[in-house]
Amino acid sequence: MEESGRIQKRMKDFKPDAVFMYSGGSRRLLLRDDIEQETLPFAEIAPTAGFYSGGEYYASGKGIELLNAASITVGIREGLDSGSREREDTKTDDDAQKPLHPYSKAVGFLIRFIEAVTKELEEANKQLLKLATLDKLTGLYNRRKLDEILAYEVSRTKRHGSGFSVILTDIDFFKKINDEHGHLTGDKILIELSEWLRYTFIRKTDIVGRWGGEEFLCIIPDSRTEPEEKAESTAADFVRTVSEAPFFHGLHITCSAGVTTCRAEDTTESIIARVDEALYASKQQGRNRVTVC
Repeated sequence: MEESGRIQKRMKDFKPDAVFMYSGGSRRLLLRDDIEQETLPFAEIAPTAGFYSGGEYYASGKGIELLNAASITVGIREGLDSGSREREDTKTDDDAQKPLHPYSKAVGFLIRFIEAVTKELEEANKQLLKLATLDKLTGLYNRRKLDEILAYEVSRTKRHGSGFSVILTDIDFFKKINDEHGHLTGDKILIELSEWLRYTFIRKTDIVGRWGGEEFLCIIPDSRTEPEEKAESTAADFVRTVSEAPFFHGLHITCSAGVTTCRAEDTTESIIARVDEALYASKQQGRNRVTVC
């Protein structure tokens, strides 16, 4: 009980916002009616809650005896000691004269809680946006995001006549790679190819994404300053470089590509149909080439 009294004094000096207590049931058995002399003073310091566990006992020749009668008391307070002191030090005479609203402390807790939850929600929304717009395997934009960007570029072209070009490229005989070397190898090649597109052939103002399977779509805005010939040159450089470079496990692959430029009467559907037709023509003409349509 003397030790409990010392703890009560330290807890009062600590000025907690809440107190949590727990101990073994053996302690309650030991103190009996005096147990309230130990617990009630803490309730006067701050709101207090807790529980008694099953307790610890041991069996001897004389019967069941107490083994452990420990008690744990935890004081909980918002903020750090140094921060509390700093706040006290910065108070002015005007602050001392201002009456403290009875709910100001609770409002402060609530504000900090809202700030923490808001931050967590922002992070969660960023992750959701990432999942909604990026292809899981390659990290490029997915089909959904590319459709959105295409619609925006078509609308911008109709309003301002800015124009843009589209490149659709496809890995030749990709099914054969998967069949002969396995889908993991196929995935590695898709990842390597996406890295090349992202960092080697596409400017920061251009957009590249995985259109589906082994197909990649590149959107090149502002084709008034860089006409269709520029998009064709970019696609040709890409196709040539891919054919000359070793990929995963030293494999050599080739790509075919189609190129088209947005026209005044175009819709997203007509642009995709035309660039897909150009890609098909490259395939029909022997692959490893670029066709403009």
